[in-house]
Amino acid sequence: NLPLQHHPILKNGVVQAANDYMLDHFADEDIYTSMLVPKWDPEYAVEEIERVAAEDNVVAAYSWFGPKTPWGSEQFDPVFEALVENDLPLLLHGSLAYWPQHSYIGDEMLTWTEVLGFDWPIHTMVNVVNMIMRGVFDRFPDLNVVFQEGGHWWVPFVRYRMDEFYEMHPDDV
Repeated sequence: NLPLQHHPILKNGVVQAANDYMLDHFADEDIYTSMLVPKWDPEYAVEEIERVAAEDNVVAAYSWFGPKTPWGSEQFDPVFEALVENDLPLLLHGSLAYWPQHSYIGDEMLTWTEVLGFDWPIHTMVNVVNMIMRGVFDRFPDLNVVFQEGGHWWVPFVRYRMDEFYEMHPDDV
């Protein structure tokens, strides 16, 4: 639940400590890892990418996706630029909708099954559509992004829905 905590300086310290611990104790010639990058502080995320990305066994940057501030926001462009420069994919997980609920959609959901089964895919859709419509993949064509635990059954729906709206309102894009 790190993204839900207060005190960004403390959270950034946890990010740095987690990356250092992983590299010092687990990453070796047989074990690869992803580095942690903070979504709440894009400037520090870039610093951490520059500090850790060159390590031999770092193969991705890990962060979170959620209902607040989708990844298509231009504030994350420096993070994407640093990832592309270091040939690292962005690995996104969770949606900050941990139980008890912390989601605009899931505040009245009563079970983990509802949150994981419904809330996370909704937030995945929000982030994917936002990244596409805000031009992230146009500005960073070499950026690779992986969404974990967001499902995939919604992909045809989003494709058809967004195509329909684009055809009806091409001047909006």
